[in-house]
Amino acid sequence: MTRLFGSVDTEEVRELKVNLIDQRIKEGHSSIKNAKEELIEFSTLALADIDRFQQQKVVDIRETLAGYVLLQIKMCRKEVALSVSHSSLMSFDIMKLRSVTIDFL
Repeated sequence: MTRLFGSVDTEEVRELKVNLIDQRIKEGHSSIKNAKEELIEFSTLALADIDRFQQQKVVDIRETLAGYVLLQIKMCRKEVALSVSHSSLMSFDIMKLRSVTIDFL
């Protein structure tokens, strides 16, 4: 019979093979359990990072917009000051021209 079907394992060899397979199955289950725990931990940390990023993004946008508003206010003030200075110079030039024309009359 061994020649027809190949070598037949003894009961002890079969028992050892079954035990080895059972051990590998247990190791596989253990690996799966560890992987699930790592996944849960990673997911928790990733969600915390995303939440922190969203909060920081809001703070950064507010700071950027506040800086932009202040810049626009400063630019408007400078523009008004330049406009007033320009108007003053124009008025002064007109007054000079009038005084010159009055002197000639």
